[in-house]
Amino acid sequence: MASKTTAASRQAAAAHGLSPRLLDKLAGLAAENVREGGLRLMGEGGLLAELTRHLMQAAVKAEMDLHLTQEAAAPAAGVPALGATSATATGC
Repeated sequence: MASKTTAASRQAAAAHGLSPRLLDKLAGLAAENVREGGLRLMGEGGLLAELTRHLMQAAVKAEMDLHLTQEAAAPAAGVPALGATSATATGC
């Protein structure tokens, strides 16, 4: 089977850690569905809109997970972690 992706799209995919084989598979499935008349590429409910929505949701979730993990690992300055004791004596 001939590659459905261009050299430029393969390079872009590789630069972002995507498999060119995955791109070929997606392109093949899209072409098959278009030929069968069951796929819209553009507009409401089209492949591009749904793919964009799905990718954005996954990216936002990954960023939030990263942010929350970093926040849990490094407490805010001036706010002691739960169970921490003060390093200064107040002259009890």
